[in-house]
Amino acid sequence: MKKIFDFNVMKFGDGQMGAANGMTADGKILANAEAKEVWVGTTEGYAGLLMSEGMQDEAWKSAWGLYHVIYESKGYWFRTPEAWDVTGNFRAGMYMRPMAIWALEMTPPRAK
Repeated sequence: MKKIFDFNVMKFGDGQMGAANGMTADGKILANAEAKEVWVGTTEGYAGLLMSEGMQDEAWKSAWGLYHVIYESKGYWFRTPEAWDVTGNFRAGMYMRPMAIWALEMTPPRAK
């Protein structure tokens, strides 16, 4: 989980865009078109998993990247897309997978 955070979140868009789908073991983005994107719902699900593993700071940083793109830098407020690339160009506006935001609220902490 930590390596995915360090590479897919922090090495993509300066850590300000969410989690990219695909990175190589040395931190380079994969050539596949979908690997070069952040998927909103997938990032939310990943943030929920981070939360359940007790990695709250990483969970909120991952989710903050989505907020930053949607509300601060690109203005996708009521048209939340499925995906965007490092430049912020999006596809599939008004997609439903972003409803995965509830994974952050409904995921109970991991039992110790």
